[in-house]
Amino acid sequence: QPTLENYKRIFTDESWYSGYINSLTYVLINTVISISVALPAAYAFSRYRFPGRRALMLTFLLIYMFPLILLIIPLFITMRVLGLLDTHLALVLAHSTFSIPFATWMMTSYFDAIPRSLDEAALVDGCTPLGAMIKVVLPLALPGVIATGIYIFITSWNEYLYGFLLLSAEKDLTLAVALGNFLSADDSPWELLMATGFVY
Repeated sequence: QPTLENYKRIFTDESWYSGYINSLTYVLINTVISISVALPAAYAFSRYRFPGRRALMLTFLLIYMFPLILLIIPLFITMRVLGLLDTHLALVLAHSTFSIPFATWMMTSYFDAIPRSLDEAALVDGCTPLGAMIKVVLPLALPGVIATGIYIFITSWNEYLYGFLLLSAEKDLTLAVALGNFLSADDSPWELLMATGFVY
C-alpha cells in the first residue's frame, strides 16, 4: 500500500531534522567563507604579476588533486592540537581547506576572461583597485562566481569523511553521517534510508 509515513517520520524525528539543519548550516557557512576569501585572491592572481604566483596557482591545483583521505590525518591532528575536535568550527575549517583552493583556481579563470582595459578605465575614472573589482569586474564575473558557489555547496553537502572523523556528538552530525550511522549488521531501516536519500 502506498504511504507517506516514512517521509513523515524523517521530518518529525529529531535526529533526522538536526542532521538537515546541521548540513545546511555547515554548507552555507563554508560557501560564504570560501567565496569571500577566494574572490580577492582570484582577482589578485588574475590582475597582478608577483614572484611565486605560478607556484601558488600550481599548489592550489595540486591540493585539489589530493584525495580527501590524505588530508584528513594532518587535519585531525591539527584540530586536536588546537582543541577544535567536536566543534562546528572544525568542520567549517576542514571544508574550507578543500574548497578555497578550488574556488580561487576557478574564479581566476573567469577574471582572466574579462579585459583588463575595463579595470584601467575604472582606475582612470577615480576607482581604487578594490572599487574596480567590486563595481566593474565582479558584475561581469558574477555567473562564474555563482557557478563556483553552487559547486562548493554541492561538494560540501555530499562530503562524508570530515564529518565522520571530526564530529562525534549526535546533535552536531551532518545528514550524510547520520545516514551512515543507520546502517548496521543487525538492523538497517531501508524504508527510512530510501526516503531520506530521496529528500537528500
